[in-house]
Amino acid sequence: MKTGAVKGKMETTVDRTPRHMAATVTATRGSTPGLVAVRAACSDTSRWRRQRADAFRRWFAARPSSAAVLREALTSYLTANDIDDAATRLIVLCADEALINAVAHAAGSPVGVFADLRDDRLTLEVSDGGPGFDPSQIDSDAEPDLMGEHGRGLFLIRNLMDDLEILSDEHGTTLHMERDLPGVRL
Repeated sequence: MKTGAVKGKMETTVDRTPRHMAATVTATRGSTPGLVAVRAACSDTSRWRRQRADAFRRWFAARPSSAAVLREALTSYLTANDIDDAATRLIVLCADEALINAVAHAAGSPVGVFADLRDDRLTLEVSDGGPGFDPSQIDSDAEPDLMGEHGRGLFLIRNLMDDLEILSDEHGTTLHMERDLPGVRL
């Protein structure tokens, strides 16, 4: 991890992000406690380099309170792009569940959330720099314990999104989700 002070700012390069991403965390001294502005720079191997400049790109601290910030920011992005309320709630729920999973398993690394709307198709990715896992160990046919505290996130995402791909290795995990949105624009 590399640290340096520049004109009242502390800049830290985060090394523990998935190998297909690089992130720079910038915290301004005297800023709102707990608020960290994060800039993301994608490497050449990222599929996000092909996205438009107006795509949603945010990095969040790996803590549960980031979920509220994500919900507000993603709702604003979708509303600004004329996505109706029902579709917005569904998309935000999936992003929220993926973020909560990442926070639980990311080993403290920042969590990246990226969304892009092209025509009537939404692409959503949530990535972390945790230790990763073997996605083949997930029983995709298992019904969740509805009364339990855990275990409904991937079930909800799988049933609410059109496509879900889980990419994971020792450098982190990315949930790549897609959903067709025909006729949901206002």
